[in-house]
Order: sequence, then C-alpha cells, then structure tokens
Amino acid sequence: MARGSVPSASASAALSCSNWRADRAPLRAAVSVHGVLSTTAPAAVGGVLVSLLVLTGADDPLVPADQVAAFAQEMRAAEVADWQVISYGNVRHGFTNPSADGSLLPSARYDARASARAWAAVQGFLAEVLAAEAAGKARGRG
Repeated sequence: MARGSVPSASASAALSCSNWRADRAPLRAAVSVHGVLSTTAPAAVGGVLVSLLVLTGADDPLVPADQVAAFAQEMRAAEVADWQVISYGNVRHGFTNPSADGSLLPSARYDARASARAWAAVQGFLAEVLAAEAAGKARGRG
C-alpha cells in the first residue's frame, strides 16, 4: 500500500507494473487489472521493491500470453521478491468494467465471475501486504 501520494487510478492503469520503482513512488504494493504488461524500460535487479499482483484475462488480445510470459521473465530476471499473475480463463480485456460490452472496444468484455474473483484477489493481496507492514512496524521496522 502507498506510503505517500499515489497517482490517480487512470494514471496508474496506464503504467506497467514493471515500471513501478521505489524511487518513483513510495509504494508497498501495486495491482494491475487488465493492464498492458509490455515495457520499454525493463526492471533492473533491485529496482522493484514492492509486491505486485497482476490480474489478466487469458483471452485478452491486448495482453497476449507472450506478453504475460515476458512480464514473468522480466520479474525473474530483476529478482523481484514478491510478484504474482492470475490469469482468468475465457476472459477478455476490461473484464471488471460492467460497461465493456464490446461496442467501443471489440476486445473488451465484462465478466461478472472474473470481476468478483479479481476483487477478492485484490482484497486478499492488500490485506496480506498491510498485515506484513503492520507486523514490521510492530517490530520497529516501519
């Protein structure tokens, strides 16, 4: 969770999780929900100090499987300590947006089940990060 200011939801949605670095924003965690994962500035070893959660649709043409695999490889190469990707089967881009009916962006479709699962994943992830931060503060490391 943020320790300082956090960009607006629209600004953070436009950024790749791999672009979050400790020197850019004092974060504890970052979540990408149907975000594009490609980057022109790959993470460097020690450059990503936050926990990352990526939620994507397995059938999202804007974030194809090779992009997800490249993100995973980037995280491994950068030795990111805490990252995870959840890919929802038979789900396309924009799956958490009830207005995503394909009329504005044909590749975007709302999926109620994936949206509910994603929200539960975000809540669990943030609860875990906040609990770890609270435990660290209790031990005098906050």
